[in-house]
Amino acid sequence: MRMHDALTRRSMQFYQEYVIRRRCFGQYLSQFALWRRCMLSLDKLTVRVVVLLGFGVLCTTNGAAARDPEANLRTANLLLFAAPGGESLFALSLKAGSLPTVVAHDHVVLVDTSASQAGAYRQRALDVIDAFLASLDESDRVRLFAVDVLVKPLSDGFYAPRSRATLEAVAKLRRRVPLGATSLKPALEIALKSFSGEGGRSVSYIGDGMSTANLIDSEELRSLLAEFRKNHVPVNSFAVG
Repeated sequence: MRMHDALTRRSMQFYQEYVIRRRCFGQYLSQFALWRRCMLSLDKLTVRVVVLLGFGVLCTTNGAAARDPEANLRTANLLLFAAPGGESLFALSLKAGSLPTVVAHDHVVLVDTSASQAGAYRQRALDVIDAFLASLDESDRVRLFAVDVLVKPLSDGFYAPRSRATLEAVAKLRRRVPLGATSLKPALEIALKSFSGEGGRSVSYIGDGMSTANLIDSEELRSLLAEFRKNHVPVNSFAVG
């Protein structure tokens, strides 16, 4: 009986010790989880501070480069930072070197004035021309042609996009009544022959692309494209209609 009582007391002691140790271990886990959350928040804060400092240093570097002639010769600046936890961060500043100067271009603009370009299509084409001329550099030159059954030059040569001669050519185009059909092959041939010199050149066509007055067969088209390629003249188009 005494042995049974002793074993019972000993078992109760073991159980009480087990409960106490389990509670202590649970408190330890809670403290560890809290510490881990604090460390993660600290790491995130450190990364954000480093990023902000990186942008600040870049701005300071750019400002210093504006005052330092030697700094202007450098096209790249790299800043490195080793964050807590072994992560590496960097901030890279890039600056373009000297850019090539703009080369003046001669532009031929072929505008479809056939009967299919009446009404809203005509107004759309005129809006495109206005936007195109406004986007060109003052060193560029333009020559307009009206294209239907015949090819009608609207100016006697190439002029600046906002010159008086070009504005008069646009006014003539506005007064032209859309009639007849379109013949594209003669228009492209005349556009190619209108260029002179070795400067930048391009042809732009505004219309529906339907050459109903004179269809172009595949051989003629292939030969015509070869001439444009030989003379390094790109052909652009804006579909209206």
